Amino acid sequence: PICAIQGDYFKSDYVEQVVRTQGIVTADLDITSQKGFFIQKESCDGDPATSDGIFIDLQSKQDLVAAGDEVEVIGVVKENYGNTEIDVITGTVTILASGLPLPAATNLHPPSDNKTSRWYYESLEGMTVALDDARVVGPTDSSNITWVVRSDLGIGRVYQDDAAGTGEVVCVGNGGLFKVEQATVGERLLALSGVLDYDFGKYCLQLTAPPSPVPYAQNHNANQPRQELSQNAITLATFNLHDLFDTVNDPATDDRVLRFPEYVRRSQKIALAIHEVLGEPDLLAIQEVENATVIEDLLTLGVIQADYRVLLVEGPDLRGQDVALLYHSERVEMIESRVHQGCTKLVDGL
Repeated sequence: PICAIQGDYFKSDYVEQVVRTQGIVTADLDITSQKGFFIQKESCDGDPATSDGIFIDLQSKQDLVAAGDEVEVIGVVKENYGNTEIDVITGTVTILASGLPLPAATNLHPPSDNKTSRWYYESLEGMTVALDDARVVGPTDSSNITWVVRSDLGIGRVYQDDAAGTGEVVCVGNGGLFKVEQATVGERLLALSGVLDYDFGKYCLQLTAPPSPVPYAQNHNANQPRQELSQNAITLATFNLHDLFDTVNDPATDDRVLRFPEYVRRSQKIALAIHEVLGEPDLLAIQEVENATVIEDLLTLGVIQADYRVLLVEGPDLRGQDVALLYHSERVEMIESRVHQGCTKLVDGL
């Protein structure tokens, strides 16, 4: 049975052994880049520590099965970068029945403690899982991976050094039949369902049904009407760019040199944030930027429409990081500016 192959540990006791097992196909990925499918034996042994699901690797794209098929497979048990799977022996996939109901999905509720959470996820590896209402805490990245938590936890941000751990975070992966499209922090995602996969050090929910996104604006301050700004109002914002260096090594500072693709990617994301999230305020205070040229590069990407001018005076930071002010030249006239050293001169032994 699948649960015996999975066992109650991170590695199967049957590695490199030939096994025969049966289960219902829960995710048909045999003609995708996954080149396989997931099967599950519901209530396999009644032990919550052992998973009832497993991935069947065909090793090539073959349209063999469909969700709801009951199948028998023969193959070799492997640990593929930590994921327990069965590499099928050619010609040994047998369909026993079709059109069967899928096993009930386990509603994900991982604990915060990292170690406990890893054991929790391992016990569900390969099984059908669901998350009815999730909130995005890590936006969709360039690999189409999104990070969420249960909405009922009331968490808006998750910090890496949280004393309680970060085990409650759920990865929504890119290896299923559907993907999350550019979710932003704070957005809610409803009806997440699929199978729990393990890939290169992380457990990810691979979607077998499309998610239902709820835009950020629809679930924040819904009862508070937007204030209309008067014609003479001035908008202000502050934005920490978090070590935005350029691609040139400055011998006078201990600066970090970014690779050009990373520099462009970060600049584009920052420009989009200024344009779409901050709304191009009249005055924008910037922190942690290497020089005025970096800001000028941001402004020439074609994303920001405001006619910004840049005020930056090189400061004493050993890495060359500075503060700056962007001001909308059609709304603000810069009459005078001064730079003040805000670091304490107190000798405190630190």
